[in-house]
Amino acid sequence: MASYTPNCGLHQWVGTDKFLRSDFNGDFAKIDTAIGGIQTSLAQKADKTALSQSLDSVSSTLTGIHAALSQKADKASTEQAISALQARSHVIVGYYIGDDARTRVIPLGFTPKAVWVYLSRGISNSNGYGGLAVTGSPAGNETANWVEIVPGGFQVAEIAGTAGTNTGNWRYNYIAVQ
Repeated sequence: MASYTPNCGLHQWVGTDKFLRSDFNGDFAKIDTAIGGIQTSLAQKADKTALSQSLDSVSSTLTGIHAALSQKADKASTEQAISALQARSHVIVGYYIGDDARTRVIPLGFTPKAVWVYLSRGISNSNGYGGLAVTGSPAGNETANWVEIVPGGFQVAEIAGTAGTNTGNWRYNYIAVQ
């Protein structure tokens, strides 16, 4: 009497068994079905691999696009936030580069109540380089005003024989209170 294989259930005859052609045909049909299933499975896996690679490529591209848009959005958002803060803020910060002019107005778009100007190098002495000016009280010494509030901004000066607040190519930082 025939036994059967464990995976596909194919006939396994012993030497004294009689067999029928239908047994062979049934076994071949099982083999064909199994092979067909394997081929289909492999094709699906190959398609899944190709699909997975395609999705990875699309995902990578979208990540790059998102990063680029995020940077632009961050820059635009940052600029908008700064503008909004400055519009609401009572304190404005900035800098200018000296040009050696005797006097020069730094426009702010408003008349400040106080302005503090300081050489970005952090150097100061009795000859100038900056100071705090408030409405009606400029920064300077008995011979010169280095920083003075004027309508729409503040005025700086380069005084012969002193450093002043407008020495050519020197950077000056300022804080203006609205």
